Amino acid sequence: MYYKKTLIVLTITLAVMLTLSSNSKADNIDANAFGKCKQSGTVSSYCKDPSKFHKKWAKEILHGGQSNKDRYLENLAVWTSKSINTVSIKPKLLNFAGVTEKSSMDSYKGKGEMGIVIGAPEFAYSGKEFWTVTTDFSGCKNLNYYSDCKQSKGSSRIENRAKGNSVSDGKEKWIHYAIKPVNNVLFPGNNSRRFTIGQCHPGDNGNHMGLTWMLRIRGGQLYFATYFKHQDFHYQKEDGDWGIRNKWIGQDTSWKMTHDKLKDFRPDIKEGMNGIGADGEWTSILIRQINSTDPSKGKFEVYLDGDWNNPVYEYAGATTIKQKKSCYFKFGLYTNGNMTAADMATTENMTVHMDAMAVANSKEAVLALVAKKDK
Repeated sequence: MYYKKTLIVLTITLAVMLTLSSNSKADNIDANAFGKCKQSGTVSSYCKDPSKFHKKWAKEILHGGQSNKDRYLENLAVWTSKSINTVSIKPKLLNFAGVTEKSSMDSYKGKGEMGIVIGAPEFAYSGKEFWTVTTDFSGCKNLNYYSDCKQSKGSSRIENRAKGNSVSDGKEKWIHYAIKPVNNVLFPGNNSRRFTIGQCHPGDNGNHMGLTWMLRIRGGQLYFATYFKHQDFHYQKEDGDWGIRNKWIGQDTSWKMTHDKLKDFRPDIKEGMNGIGADGEWTSILIRQINSTDPSKGKFEVYLDGDWNNPVYEYAGATTIKQKKSCYFKFGLYTNGNMTAADMATTENMTVHMDAMAVANSKEAVLALVAKKDK
């Protein structure tokens, strides 16, 4: 009789536990249906932080309790085939000549997630040193005014931003830097995972309406994304005739309308790295931006790999809208779509290398800054 009563109690207890587990799971999925919630002034997000258990798993299991500082250095040593006694990371905010910068969303912690690589000159774009930037989804931020963890299917960043506006209406800027997608940033077939390594972000006041431009890796390819470009639309006049009006394409459009491909990294992906490795080839990028709401004045040009006379991308027309006339630069590694990863381990140690970074008002001036920095 005792065993029979015990069995009944255990059966009831198990049924209750399963029901609670099932309901909890259902509630969690419902609450985290992407797009159900929206943070103020941004695009769609999760209602709850989806990174809670990932952070615990990454810290205790994946990284085995290793400190971030030791992990970043160990990764660098492995990727460069050097000893941790001969190569080092000097923690420092990215330093673009011509830009005064600060940490974006308190993402910089000075543990080697962003800094200068010393002791591996053969891997530099030019000169003896270069920069490394590593973003982990387990390091995503939940601040009182904004959550990266909830945003855009799970986001995280290690990123700088300029102090104040960088480009106002009618002004011209030239931006140069070299980049190398080293590890866990190239995922052919997954266009939900995005890796932004530079952007000009419109003013923060008002609703999110898109980005002036973004340099972004998506599906293993490099894109230049422009959200405020205009194009001709046919419309019917009141008298019944048809005319053409040049208008902003709008923010609710396919990403293929806003993204123009610059380069394909897929043939160079190293096995097991989801990147081209520290010994992969650098890609040098020169961007010309004339920021303007005037379709006769606005311009974007993007040049690659030292050919500064033949742009791989050109756009002439309005580059912004009246509600977002100015923008400020942001550089580093901002990742989106981390919750869509087939293997969550690949949302850790997402790393790019950078070098030869400068901003100026003309092509000649920015290239002179690059030459000076590389001596």
